[in-house]
Amino acid sequence: MDLTSKMEVWRLPSLTNMEPRTRVKLAFVLDCTGSMEPWIHAAKTKIGEMVDKVLSEHPDADVQVGLVGYRDYDDRERFIIEDFTTPERVMQRLFTVEADGGGDEAEDVARALQQTLGLFWDNAEVRMVVHIADAPAHGSLFHGGHVSDQFPNGDPEGNDPRNFLRIMSIDGFFYTFVKITSATDTMLDVFHNSWNGAGVFQVIDLRPQLLGRRRGADTSDMLSPSVSRAVSQAIVHYTSSQGK
Repeated sequence: MDLTSKMEVWRLPSLTNMEPRTRVKLAFVLDCTGSMEPWIHAAKTKIGEMVDKVLSEHPDADVQVGLVGYRDYDDRERFIIEDFTTPERVMQRLFTVEADGGGDEAEDVARALQQTLGLFWDNAEVRMVVHIADAPAHGSLFHGGHVSDQFPNGDPEGNDPRNFLRIMSIDGFFYTFVKITSATDTMLDVFHNSWNGAGVFQVIDLRPQLLGRRRGADTSDMLSPSVSRAVSQAIVHYTSSQGK
C-alpha cells in the first residue's frame, strides 16, 4: 500500500460533511424582588433540567444560558447579570441570589429588557428570552393604575420597555413571558401590541396550575416542563423555516 493509500485509511471525516449545530441562546429574565422567592428557587434548581430536556429532543442543538435578574430603583443590587455560559454556571450564580427589594409593586422592567439586549447574542440562530415576573413595568400605561407605582408617568430615566420589545421582534427573537399573577395582564397587552416584527411573542399562563397551592409552595414542577416545551418549539420553528 503506497503512502496515498495509507493517508486514505487514516483520514478523518470531513468537517464539511457534518450536520451544522443549531446554536441556541436562552436568557432568563427574572424579577428578583421579595415576592418572587418560589420562582427564584425554581430557576436555581431546574435550569439544568430544562436544558437537558431540550437536548434530549434536539441533540444537534448547542444551548447556552444567560441571566438578567432585576429589582428596582434604589435596591441594593439592582441587576444580577450572567452572560451566556453553561446552565451550571447560571445556577451557581443564582444560588447567591435572594428575593429582596421592590418598595412599590411596579418594577424596573424597562432596564431589565435593555440589559437583556446587551448580552452577547451574536452567532445564535435561536435567540430566546424567558421572562418570569409577577409585577408590571413602571408607568400607568402598563398597569392602569391598579398597582402601587412611584413612577406613574413611566421610567424616570426615560426608558420605554416597548422600544426594547420592538428591537427583539424585528431581530427575530422568541419572547416568552411566564405569567403567574393577573397584575401583568395590562403590560402584556401593551407588549403584544408593540410586537410587530418577525419574532415570536407568547405567554405561558401558570395561574390555573397555581390554584389550590399554598403560598410559597415549590413551583419548579410547573416551570420546568413549560419552559422546556417553549424552547423546543422555538428550535422546531427555526429549523422548519430553514428547511432542515
